Amino acid sequence: MPAARRGCFSFRPLFLLSFLLPLACGTDDSRTDSEAPAGSGLLAGFAAVDITPAVPVKMAGYGVYFFAESNCRWSTGVHDPLYARAVAFQNDGPDSTAVVLIVLDLVGAMADDVLAIQQGVAQETGIAEDAVVVSSTHTHHGPDTLGLYGTVLPPVSGRDDEVVAEMVAGAVEAGARAWNARTPCRLSFAVGEEPRLHENRVYGDPDRKIDSTMTLLAAYDAQGRPAGTVMNWACHPTVMGAGNTLLSADFAGAYYRIMAERLGGIHLFVNGAIGASIEPVERFLEPDQWDKVDEAGAVLADDAGALLGRAEFVNNPSLTFLERRAVGITMENPVFSLAGLLGLIDREIPALGEKGTSWITTFGLGPIRVGTLPGEYVPDYGFELRGILGGAAQVVVGLGEDWIGYAVTPEQYGNLAYLYERLLCPGPEAGREAMAAYEEMREIWK
Repeated sequence: MPAARRGCFSFRPLFLLSFLLPLACGTDDSRTDSEAPAGSGLLAGFAAVDITPAVPVKMAGYGVYFFAESNCRWSTGVHDPLYARAVAFQNDGPDSTAVVLIVLDLVGAMADDVLAIQQGVAQETGIAEDAVVVSSTHTHHGPDTLGLYGTVLPPVSGRDDEVVAEMVAGAVEAGARAWNARTPCRLSFAVGEEPRLHENRVYGDPDRKIDSTMTLLAAYDAQGRPAGTVMNWACHPTVMGAGNTLLSADFAGAYYRIMAERLGGIHLFVNGAIGASIEPVERFLEPDQWDKVDEAGAVLADDAGALLGRAEFVNNPSLTFLERRAVGITMENPVFSLAGLLGLIDREIPALGEKGTSWITTFGLGPIRVGTLPGEYVPDYGFELRGILGGAAQVVVGLGEDWIGYAVTPEQYGNLAYLYERLLCPGPEAGREAMAAYEEMREIWK
């Protein structure tokens, strides 16, 4: 299998892409019929379930609040729905290895909520809990599922447990629906770059990094129609700022809508290594304007269309491995520890100097390698994970399986430019501890 080609996209009028996409992915696509293998050996199914809260909620992101819950950022309506989106893959043969990837339009999901989703999907489908991978887009325009965005003084969590329970149920439903939608598929992939829409705003660090890699996977049914896609790229979905009180998936929501309009099917946005401050570029995507949210989604859809036009079909797209590992994360940050003691973070926080447990999951689809990062890891670790995973393409799943806060390098932990990230980082070794666990698994990728 030749390696995936990498390139930088160029802007093009949207009407031009609307003509190109049917040629790349339509039901009469001669490329699909001529280049795809006759028998793929892989089943795939996609699903999307609306998980938008029906009641006003404290919204996540953009700082902390004091004194009265009325001071919190409460939702006042809905701009676009929040979704749980899922894709299920299973080998079609004696080796029936399976995985279900669920992506939530939430700021993040902690280990206990992830476990509840895994248990629910396992009960509904019969697959193993460890075969269910959960991540979040990190939109700042959804409910507070972490607990940090209530009030600090007095300490009141921002979580609404009933709302979170409904979202967990929606995620379980999405996973089960994707599983029940499995059908023989052909899988293609391509890798490119989208450097124009995001930037690293830690301006006090001249060595700051950013990962502009965009990886796209596409599944086609037996008639050559696109069942769905998975797109991986790193950026906070924060074109809209703290003044917005409408629930929204931000640019991810616009991307979903535009991709569905152009191709049909169901499409997933998987965020990457967004730690530090990987944010939309304001000189292009002026903040707090919904038309700019739509513009970002359209450009990302243009990028995805360009990738689809040159994607390579996978000759053997079967699941080649699936492994989940516990990671010990050392707690060395007294501020983070205090947030746990005050009940602002909805999880058990270890004492200073002790280790808490988080999780990572990795799996392979033919030459494509997938690995999760349990929080907002700086791009340094995203690049390191790509190197460890290898393969022809990597999907770096940020906010995967858990949310432990930020993970910066030891050098960044001591740099005042990263003061905000340090406040929500368990300790200077949090990132290294996850990388060490991946290093221990190197043998499975050979």
